[in-house]
Amino acid sequence: MFQPVFRLKLLLTLETLFAGAYITLIKGLLFVYLVSIGSGVEGISIVVGVAASCTLIIHVLLYKYPNFLRKGIWSKFILMHGLERGLFAFIPFTHDHLLIAITFGMINCLPTATFMNLVIYGSLSEDDMKDVTGMKHSMEKR
Repeated sequence: MFQPVFRLKLLLTLETLFAGAYITLIKGLLFVYLVSIGSGVEGISIVVGVAASCTLIIHVLLYKYPNFLRKGIWSKFILMHGLERGLFAFIPFTHDHLLIAITFGMINCLPTATFMNLVIYGSLSEDDMKDVTGMKHSMEKR
């Protein structure tokens, strides 16, 4: 029905659209949820601190060992994407601040966006990549 490149472009465009809205909403609602279960500034600070620390550690490891990003991109992208969605779905079922902090830290350290960019820039031609990222239309207006 659809050509493989068109299907890939459509899926990546939809993922980019929905992931941006999804992640923004979920991360924004996480802090509302924390307040609703009685977290104060200390509890929210712990969640943010653990998440930032996990992210920093993972990014330093990716910088030191970039080969992780070079092989099995598709399978890692699907794994990271699934883990991110699954972990976010787990958070509302707990009221333990430490467990929420650890879960949110694991979510933030997943390099899902990195793999998304590797898939877009590594699997598509330049024109197709511009279609997916919206660069083609913004460059035509100039």
